[in-house]
Amino acid sequence: WNEFLSLQPNEIACVRSSPHQLSQWMRVYLFLASIFAAHPLRDLAADPTYARALFARDAGNSFGIWQLPHADESEMFGWGVWVDASYFNHSCAPNLVKRRTGRTFSFITTRPVTVGEELCISYGSVSDDIKARRRRLWEGWWFWCGCTRCAQDM
Repeated sequence: WNEFLSLQPNEIACVRSSPHQLSQWMRVYLFLASIFAAHPLRDLAADPTYARALFARDAGNSFGIWQLPHADESEMFGWGVWVDASYFNHSCAPNLVKRRTGRTFSFITTRPVTVGEELCISYGSVSDDIKARRRRLWEGWWFWCGCTRCAQDM
């Protein structure tokens, strides 16, 4: 739990950009609180602080689990948060790619990496133009990309 809490919370940015999220989070919280009412974890479920911490970090740190092989028509089966993988920052010219084999995610370098170089993944398609890439990152992760590729493309 403590490792999860160390992830970037995006609660305010998420609610500002998608106000409907707040009502969805409230419905999920009330549902979970009712389920856990007779469970040993009822004290955790009764305190909305834990739910807020979860929702605030899920929004910008989760990874999609997609039908394989992954293509534009692939179905999303769900998503999850893997704390260690969430520490990879974004680049539009990533040096890592995420691969899923069955139930296992692997991160593989796409080129030789120098000692001390930051390992980065792409948070979406790198084939889009700069405007589309930056818009997607702002709408989904609430930041304007300033990676070397974006700096060159501007």
